[in-house]
Amino acid sequence: MPRLWSAVTCAALLSLTVATQAADLTASGKVLGTDGKPLTGVTISLAQAKMSATTDASGAWDLGSTPAGIASRVAVPVANGRLILEDGRLSVRFEGRDASGRGMARTVAVSRPLARAAGEAGIPDTLLYTWKGKVRLRDTISASQTGIVRTLDTTLNASIVHGYLTDERDGQTYRTVKIGPQVWTAQNLNFKVDSSFCYKNDTANCTQYGRLYKWAAAMGLNDSCNTKSCTSQVAAKRRGACPSGWHVPSDAEWTRLTHGTLGRADEGTKLKANNILWVTNTGIDMYGFTALPGGYRGSGLFQLLSCGAYFWSASEGSSRNAWNRDFPHRSEGVLTFVFDKSDGCSIRCLQD
Repeated sequence: MPRLWSAVTCAALLSLTVATQAADLTASGKVLGTDGKPLTGVTISLAQAKMSATTDASGAWDLGSTPAGIASRVAVPVANGRLILEDGRLSVRFEGRDASGRGMARTVAVSRPLARAAGEAGIPDTLLYTWKGKVRLRDTISASQTGIVRTLDTTLNASIVHGYLTDERDGQTYRTVKIGPQVWTAQNLNFKVDSSFCYKNDTANCTQYGRLYKWAAAMGLNDSCNTKSCTSQVAAKRRGACPSGWHVPSDAEWTRLTHGTLGRADEGTKLKANNILWVTNTGIDMYGFTALPGGYRGSGLFQLLSCGAYFWSASEGSSRNAWNRDFPHRSEGVLTFVFDKSDGCSIRCLQD
């Protein structure tokens, strides 16, 4: 068990109208405040096409005809100033953002693929909503071998590349994020296996924070590996409880993220969610990693919810412990500890 930190116990709606013809795609709309009044000075842009428009006194914007590269985009306006953007098998519903970039947004499955224009290239582009110098909303669409990847994020960093991963074992969908050369899940794993737990056995906590796993369960090994060395069974890119094509990151892969890509400067603050769930020292989520303070389970007790995030690595420290990454609320950094393998910690998966 590690050394513990002491426990402490104006939305704007963006509407969009898009013509569905591939040869004549137009994008226009209006940005309104929660009082129904127009917001001026909001910039709507397509990043790669280098097209932009700023809302006028009526809150209106118009990008005109856009390149055929994003012709697969289809927008379906809905009631109350909301909208649905659809493409292929995925859709994103935008319901609003506040001045900090927080707000309601959710993805819903599209059961029937939408038709596409013949010969369409499917070149990705990103719709950005920028207000008062900060990106508040982004929607990115791209074609890949795994299907359409749709991105939704509100962040300080407009270059973030998000995607989605659907776990075929239980149908759960997770956001993913590319940080440097690595692609991580941007949410904690919530796949149920033996020796995994919801914080305080409350399923609502699993929904919010994912499950807490004993190390052997995280690695897909027999429980006996919690009390003996099983290094010989842990090959590179050990899948463990992760979905196919993903694995539990090694200690070296965690280090590559926190000390390599991020440069070892306030890396915890950069990776923590900008969310009031953190009791203090809320992060800025600069890279879209969105670490949440899900606590951990040690000696059968659930501890430090809202105070820290604790993630397993695939690397053993000894026969009875394994290396872990700790995001404490009191620190701007990311700490490295060995945890008892029988403790319950969160999992982030890394793409193979």
